[in-house]
Amino acid sequence: MGSLMNLKVNCFVPLSHRENEMLRQKKLLKRLVPY
Repeated sequence: MGSLMNLKVNCFVPLSHRENEMLRQKKLLKRLVPY
């Protein structure tokens, strides 16, 4: 999946608008459905 790699890269490279929207959706999903 490479999600960890993406997180590391995002720490140094500014997130694009689409990536920010995806992160917001993931946070909302986590709030609605706690894992």
